[in-house]
Amino acid sequence: MTQSLPQGLEQGLIEPAEAIEQQPGQSLPAGGPDRSNLMTTLTTATVRITIDAPLEQVAADLADPSRQTSWATEFFAGPAQPVDDGSWIVAVPRMGGDAQLKIEADIPSGHIDMYLAPLGVPYGPPLPIRIVPNGDGCDVLFTLARFPDQDDHAWQSGLDSMQRELENLRAMYQH
Repeated sequence: MTQSLPQGLEQGLIEPAEAIEQQPGQSLPAGGPDRSNLMTTLTTATVRITIDAPLEQVAADLADPSRQTSWATEFFAGPAQPVDDGSWIVAVPRMGGDAQLKIEADIPSGHIDMYLAPLGVPYGPPLPIRIVPNGDGCDVLFTLARFPDQDDHAWQSGLDSMQRELENLRAMYQH
């Protein structure tokens, strides 16, 4: 005996987990179908700015941890200190004090991944930074992720702060 697909699934209008039907003599779990195999995602926002400077110059500056603290003055408190393993120690009040920083960069393509973690804690996913050509200049894009326990005010405050930081970055290139 063949079963037909639930209406909507065959047209791609509903997800397979939504198409689970109760069979005779079978009950669905409390709370609905099991969704434990579904991936979780975070809310993200990309903050961007246009800079009148060559992509390679901006990318090289963003890839240099010692330069981060000169424009990201709301996030970092003081200069970055190099460590023997290629990482850096930075003061980050929003993270409760000193943190470890490492940057992986492909300067010509404008791909930069910044990793931050409290001291002694493994790095999590990177903060992706992308620099894309825009005429003779470039656009700088920072994609920020909202942590599950972050309230609306803290999320918006972080986005606003990142925009101000990018304004500081742009000011470095103005003559």
